[in-house]
Amino acid sequence: MSGGRQYDAIGVGSNTACGHTAANELYCWGSNYFGALGNGRTDAGGVDAPVRTLGGPYGLASVGGSHSCALRTDASARCWGDGFFGQLGER
Repeated sequence: MSGGRQYDAIGVGSNTACGHTAANELYCWGSNYFGALGNGRTDAGGVDAPVRTLGGPYGLASVGGSHSCALRTDASARCWGDGFFGQLGER
């Protein structure tokens, strides 16, 4: 991770991890297959990138294999990444 950010909670999946900051920001790092980092791209991941694809501010996140879901502070849920098996809640 970079930038000296401090996280108050993290979620870890098999290929990706996400961290929540006290400012209700969400950063993810690791593999970016299928857009799992939520930064609007699908290239190689690596360092922590802010989740930008679904608007914030965010509460805590749950991280899966190639997808993640987070609660926003307005209590709505947002998911991103691989939804092949319906894990993003889309039909």
